[in-house]
Amino acid sequence: MFLALLELRAARGRFLLMGSVVVLVAALVGIVSGFTTGLGDDTVSALRRLPASQLAFSSDARSDQFARSLLDRKTAAAWSKDADTGTTPLGVSITRGTTHRGAEVDIAAFGVEPGSFLAPSVTAARSWPTQGRTAW
Repeated sequence: MFLALLELRAARGRFLLMGSVVVLVAALVGIVSGFTTGLGDDTVSALRRLPASQLAFSSDARSDQFARSLLDRKTAAAWSKDADTGTTPLGVSITRGTTHRGAEVDIAAFGVEPGSFLAPSVTAARSWPTQGRTAW
């Protein structure tokens, strides 16, 4: 311990330099970890908010190709019967769009059967401003 304290006194600048490098690397790891968590949450936030306890995918779907997973009604009905729960199809399409200001944005569109437990309830209706037309 005595030799370590002597070394710290003799090379104070080197110790401060190495200590600051360690602190900066730790801060960088924390910042990158926060960015990664935020991007991950943003990516799957719509799926997490679905009022479903489980999502089923076809066995040939890869983890990065979940939008290509296709199941037939027979398989869904068998799962519904075995688990004694309701099942409903969910369609997901990921594309790009353009805002009215010209900025490109990523869009995830979810398609559900009307009246199913996944269908959102309408709390208020108002007209959508389009070029002279009214859409609901």
